[in-house]
Amino acid sequence: MMSNGTTAAEMAYEDENRLCIKDKFTCDGYDPPRAWVFSLSQKKDLGSGLPPDQATETSFLPLINHENDFSEWQWTDSELGTGSLSLVAPSSPWAAETDRNFCQYFRSQFAPMLSTTAQWEYFWHSTVPQAAWSDSSINHAMVAVAATFESRKSGVDRTELILQRSNLAIQAFTAQQASTDIGLIMCRLFSSMAQCKGDFRTATMHMNSGQKILQEATRARKAKSSDILRLMAPTLLALSTYTIDDSDFVTRISPDKWESFRILKSIHLEYGRLLRSFTSTHWDRATPDTNSLLSIAWSTLTQAFSSTLHPDVISFAEDPVVHVAQIIPTLQAEEALLSIDELDAGFRSLIRDLQYHFYTADGEASLSQAMRRRMRQLVENYVVQAAEVEPRMTAGTFWHEYDFPHCCIDSHLSKCELGESKPYETHFGNREVLDFERKKRDFYVEHVCQYRSGFMPT
Repeated sequence: MMSNGTTAAEMAYEDENRLCIKDKFTCDGYDPPRAWVFSLSQKKDLGSGLPPDQATETSFLPLINHENDFSEWQWTDSELGTGSLSLVAPSSPWAAETDRNFCQYFRSQFAPMLSTTAQWEYFWHSTVPQAAWSDSSINHAMVAVAATFESRKSGVDRTELILQRSNLAIQAFTAQQASTDIGLIMCRLFSSMAQCKGDFRTATMHMNSGQKILQEATRARKAKSSDILRLMAPTLLALSTYTIDDSDFVTRISPDKWESFRILKSIHLEYGRLLRSFTSTHWDRATPDTNSLLSIAWSTLTQAFSSTLHPDVISFAEDPVVHVAQIIPTLQAEEALLSIDELDAGFRSLIRDLQYHFYTADGEASLSQAMRRRMRQLVENYVVQAAEVEPRMTAGTFWHEYDFPHCCIDSHLSKCELGESKPYETHFGNREVLDFERKKRDFYVEHVCQYRSGFMPT
């Protein structure tokens, strides 16, 4: 007992809290919160060839060692029992030379490639290494990712190390009652590993696993407390168009809005199919500004739909977008403000016309000014109608274009570099304007490009 009545344990707890706050971790004391973990279920053939959209279970695929018959993983909600505490001398997970070298490589070479925004830069440079320090599953996964990327760049065969650390990461993860944040980081690291190999099907399946964590955390009302979940949510939902579970949402809105929500969902799905078809058949011969416009439209629809579903988790209030309050007067001035039924008919007509246009176009594919204006007005009306369904929705429009080829779709293993745009030249020396332009550019790379903080959903 200290002289002021405070026990040594209480002082230690307060010191631990200060460290948690300093490093931006949530400290729940000695009684851990309920957490998501992997548990074994019946074995299934994971080589079924199902597309990512049809995957029904969370899976760290036969990920690395295809000779092993890995069991399927599924998320279960369990509570960690209170155990006894032991005092041990602090030790570093990076005492071994291999861990130390690949941790440094992760931070100096791999992390910068994925740091599209300030938030993602902090995640890759600080959050993941900090989590790896205290969680062996993250540490092993981080080493495996760094080794995969380094092997791809250098040509050195590190298959044995990658297999060993990947399996150790899974074993360590399944042996603990992992938190939601640890589960999300694991999904992101394993998706990055698959992406480095060019295996986007597997990478997408890991991201779909993260989307399931998002949904369950939202149901349990834990999503608002997780900075990591809020950071990942836009990308997770953008990659999971066909697997988003909206069953809980319809119970939150009045029945008179159900039909409007169904129409918004249908438009989002149909445009997503159009863009996938376009990407696989016409992307290389389309002009950069056409690719940019189609990607911006998709990003805006996805953000509006996602923010409608999860307004407390997915927020664009502080992002450089034009919000609904500004969109409506513009549409009214153009006499282009539509009802939900007019929006439905207009979008279906647009999708048919775009399909015909790209199918019949000779040579370089581009869009006329009339077609571009038509798309812009329909996308803006979509955002307005989304706000009608869920007034707390904060997505907006973003029609800024940058001059660079293919939005990094062909260079996922190199850092995306954007050329300086005209606003940089026009406002050179104006710090406030330049900072806002950089913020817009970061937003473009993260939320518009297929790059998505290093993740490329091709």
